[in-house]
Amino acid sequence: MKPLKPRYRRTWSRPIATLTRGFARNPQLAWQLVRSGMNLRNTQNLRRFSLAIHGRDFLADIYAVAREVGIRPYLMWGTLLGAVRDGRPIPHDTDIDLGLSAADYAHKVAFVSGMIERGYFFVLDERYKFRLLRRDYVLHADFDVFYPAGGEMICLNPLDGVYQGARFPLQSFDRLREIEILDGLKVLIPDPPERLLEIIYGADWRTPNPGYVGTTDLANPLRIAKGEPIPPLPERPPGQPPPFS
Repeated sequence: MKPLKPRYRRTWSRPIATLTRGFARNPQLAWQLVRSGMNLRNTQNLRRFSLAIHGRDFLADIYAVAREVGIRPYLMWGTLLGAVRDGRPIPHDTDIDLGLSAADYAHKVAFVSGMIERGYFFVLDERYKFRLLRRDYVLHADFDVFYPAGGEMICLNPLDGVYQGARFPLQSFDRLREIEILDGLKVLIPDPPERLLEIIYGADWRTPNPGYVGTTDLANPLRIAKGEPIPPLPERPPGQPPPFS
């Protein structure tokens, strides 16, 4: 399965479409965001607007398809932080982040196909990461695979010819817990989440930091330079489909 390349609307029409659908979906919240002074000509603000308005529906579709396919995605990064600390997306966040085990990542094709049937776009396919884009061409969800290597759990993301990622204690994702956010939406998070958030953001993770940048401020970074061996994904059980198409 290859990523699709949807034709993006012209820049001026994207805010119009997102605003129109936002006011139709949740007029009270949409007005609140606009009256707060949010400049929707700014791409990052437009993504924040779409996350605030449509994030719940996006997550609901993700978990509905995940149940159909039989996988268990869990909230990660800023999405996990917002769910645990605030019970909702972080105000300055711009996307949805989820993690998958290597076993669940092997069912990527079935999961992505189900999301495409619901109207989403498959727009990024890296060896350890993929991305789905919402119909407004603004809001996206990133999925990272977390797998054991060298006595740790790691994730990787190719960037400028090198692999950057993060490292965690081996048992960090052994248990998942169901919680409710955003008016009763059931999602999964690593259990316990507090230690994980401290590993990612530091001991003061409960204090909001709008200036946080994941690529430079990550408390548990992993970097693999060009030419260095990349830890392979675990061998898949017999009969299980290959994790990548």
